[in-house]
Amino acid sequence: MFKIGDFSKLSSISIRMLRHYDKVELLQPVKVDEQSGYRFYSAAQLKKVNQIQVLKDMGFNIATIKELVESENIEVIKSQFENRSAQVKEEMDDLKKQLRLLEDSMKTMREDVIEMNYHVSLKEIPERNVASVRKVIPSYNCEGDLWSILMQEINVKNISIANPSYSIATFHDQEYKENDVDVEIQINILGEHENTKDVNFKKIDPSYVASITVNGSYEQMTAVNEAAAKWIETEGYELAGPMFNIYHVIPAMESDPNKWVTEVCYPINK
Repeated sequence: MFKIGDFSKLSSISIRMLRHYDKVELLQPVKVDEQSGYRFYSAAQLKKVNQIQVLKDMGFNIATIKELVESENIEVIKSQFENRSAQVKEEMDDLKKQLRLLEDSMKTMREDVIEMNYHVSLKEIPERNVASVRKVIPSYNCEGDLWSILMQEINVKNISIANPSYSIATFHDQEYKENDVDVEIQINILGEHENTKDVNFKKIDPSYVASITVNGSYEQMTAVNEAAAKWIETEGYELAGPMFNIYHVIPAMESDPNKWVTEVCYPINK
């Protein structure tokens, strides 16, 4: 058997952490001297130590590690690994987004650009006949699912798309949301058609909007909204409906985010 100090060296775990593991009953000494209180560990426990360290490096918390090292049910272990894998992938997506923001900011500083100027213009969107799909989707990233539904219906019914097509996504929620978002997509069509299970055919009245054409990725939206809000307030307008995007160059057409072109529209009135 080994005293706690020696076992600490053998296991590469600090005495403080070994005492914590003992307290939470994750790794307890095989013997505690009643008179001195000294803790003693065995060589056989190093295998468990290695398991604990590997699980810790995977990012599991102490409670989950305790459950895993005590479990003999392979399905329980597999389930925990799958859950952790999904969590890591989500964290990686968040980190990639943070990295892109850092890189964009550094690029801006290198180019000595203090503030990006977005040109806001008053524009009339004319009356139009549209094919529309509106659903609550898990997140904005799922918008492509709506376009798949719409384009499939257009192809099945052999519907002619008007020119300009005005490929539009309208965001109907009354507040900002990241999940379960109410999104409607529309595309201009020729002729009149009967509604189907998923697609609604309707006429949209003309409207005036404050319009900003954005070149590049959608991560600019905070700055775009700020520019639009300042213009709307300065010019004495009020918002008159949910904002929408008109897509000119989309990810499906161009993989390079720097080449995307989106017209962001804010319905307004005096």
